[in-house]
Amino acid sequence: ACYRVGDLAGVSGLERLGENMLRGRRGYEDRLLDGSVKSHAAAIDGLDVKLTLDLDLQREIGELLAQTVKVNPPSTGASCVVIDVESREVLALASVPTFDPRTLDETYASLRDDARTCPPRFRAVAEEYQPGSILKPVSLLAGMTNGLINPADRVFCDGQFIPGSKKWHCWTHWRNMPGHGNMNAEESLQHSCNVYFYTLGQKTGARRLTDFYRRFILGPQWNISATRSTGLIEERFGLIPTPEWIKRNRKRDFGQADGRNYAIGQGEMQITPLQAANMFATLATGAYRDPTLVAKSNTAENEQIDRPAIPIEGVTDEQWRIMRRGLFRCVNEEGGTAFKHAHMDNLLVCGKTGSAECVPRVVESRYTFDSDGKGTLVAADGPSEEAAREVLGISSKAKRVSRESRKFWPVAADAKSVPTHAWFAGFAPYDHPRIALAVIIEYGGGGGNTAGPVGRKIFELLMASPHDYLRPRSGPKLAAR
Repeated sequence: ACYRVGDLAGVSGLERLGENMLRGRRGYEDRLLDGSVKSHAAAIDGLDVKLTLDLDLQREIGELLAQTVKVNPPSTGASCVVIDVESREVLALASVPTFDPRTLDETYASLRDDARTCPPRFRAVAEEYQPGSILKPVSLLAGMTNGLINPADRVFCDGQFIPGSKKWHCWTHWRNMPGHGNMNAEESLQHSCNVYFYTLGQKTGARRLTDFYRRFILGPQWNISATRSTGLIEERFGLIPTPEWIKRNRKRDFGQADGRNYAIGQGEMQITPLQAANMFATLATGAYRDPTLVAKSNTAENEQIDRPAIPIEGVTDEQWRIMRRGLFRCVNEEGGTAFKHAHMDNLLVCGKTGSAECVPRVVESRYTFDSDGKGTLVAADGPSEEAAREVLGISSKAKRVSRESRKFWPVAADAKSVPTHAWFAGFAPYDHPRIALAVIIEYGGGGGNTAGPVGRKIFELLMASPHDYLRPRSGPKLAAR
């Protein structure tokens, strides 16, 4: 690319993603001593890069998320990803709170030290969250494809699952509600019955579940090429534990409890909002495809490598149908966890709520440093290591000795209180899916109450868009219903 001192270059975000296309190439002349031209090459202008993002939609979703966070005081932020299920073009990639990059030099220190809301964090691709119950349709497919779950069989839920001396409760227990009674596969998704999925997880096991999750969420070729699906340097891979990871980080092997946890999207499981939206696009179509932020162009040099859709092997048409019917019932039938807040009279939405148990965020730590390299220790409290160094007036060369978490958000109401992130993810229309989306409200509480209404409003925005995002395409349906 013939970079020179003083050249501007994309170092993050979309500018880095498009750097090779935007850069172009300098021309040159190679002259002999007599001034004659030995060789030359003409300069080549950089290419325009057209994005898939709908900026009007992105702005409206950002405002909606910001308002939702504002009226839910424990919440620290939110994110939403909207994706075309067939092309996997990302239409919106929203994260709040945000900041003005034009004033970053002046506001950097205050943004850095806002450890509660973390404005610089690009949540849509760079933050990993426990998926909670939005993972249940994938765990249901994992159980069915491994032949360990008969979708017609019923599991009785009385509000608790007792595999040994410890009780594992359904979510109804914490709300002083009765259990769900007898649940089959479709009904278990409709009501989000934890007891059904504890049973599924114990039968299927952590190893089979995580093997299936990796193929489904990361792609069938995940073990060949661990590349970022969008090409964004900020994109995180999520965490789908392997036996090796458990051995290295937990000093043990997979156990039955892991299977139960992973079946409901808890334990060590973590995914990004982008992965969640793409996961529901895969649920809608039956095939995995990498999402993209760069639209195709008529200029050959600007074409992205076309990564084809890869069918998820081992899942029968009937198993796809059962899973999708469960998601349909979750939103469109009484008793579904999304029915009250996400149901729409003029659009058939399939979706799933999630209230994912998580840990409070550390907002202040005590940092201890070796200030002179001779074992002289100094310490200060701060929201970041840089802030603590500034308080102490020590350089970046001073070695950090320890970090002790001091304050957390949200503040626990009692010792047994566990905060939850609120999720809603889904696709529409049911009969001919066009759009998939995922919404997360950090520390938002219940997915149905907090994230469900946001999902519905975003589908309303899509319906009102002049781009006809939800109009059924002509031709055959994308996947068997």
